[in-house]
Amino acid sequence: MTAELLTPPMIAKLCRVGRDKVHGWIRSGDLVAMDLSSPGSTRPRYRIDPADLRAFLLRRQVNAAPKVRRRRKQAPAVREYF
Repeated sequence: MTAELLTPPMIAKLCRVGRDKVHGWIRSGDLVAMDLSSPGSTRPRYRIDPADLRAFLLRRQVNAAPKVRRRRKQAPAVREYF
């Protein structure tokens, strides 16, 4: 690993969300993380590879919806008055 691993608080700051949100992404499996805590430890120490963060952000990228051309109602050619 040549790149520095990121912590959930670092990612929260980058994405402008709370740490709980980042932990939710990790728990749901959306964001890949490694748990570097000691065996038997009750508190996880998550670390995220920058490549995994980049892949996560690309999956969540939103593409603009194509514009829908609306048809104008055509006026009748002849108006009838009674």
